[in-house]
Amino acid sequence: MEARVVGVDIGSVARGRLAWAAIDAPAPSLAGQGSDPETAVQTLAERLAAGGRAALVLEAPMSVPVPAAERADGWAALGRARTGEGNRAWSAGAGAGAPATGVAQAG
Repeated sequence: MEARVVGVDIGSVARGRLAWAAIDAPAPSLAGQGSDPETAVQTLAERLAAGGRAALVLEAPMSVPVPAAERADGWAALGRARTGEGNRAWSAGAGAGAPATGVAQAG
């Protein structure tokens, strides 16, 4: 049985930074694409209404990093850059707003 996968790259709708695409598997055929979250949901619902299987995949951070309790600097590392991301805190710039945007758009 085919399944539809709708992938959504979460971002600002007002600024045109949200995008989505849907494929029908196992033979990958494009079922739709766009920048309007409502049409992404409609594409997903279409498959479900027909009795098919569907999955919604969101590309958005939905968590914040917390340092391991075993770290020598413990809670002093809270809010610092994650390993491999240089010296910029995870919450600097877009990092702080991205989880909130993702949670709001996923709801």
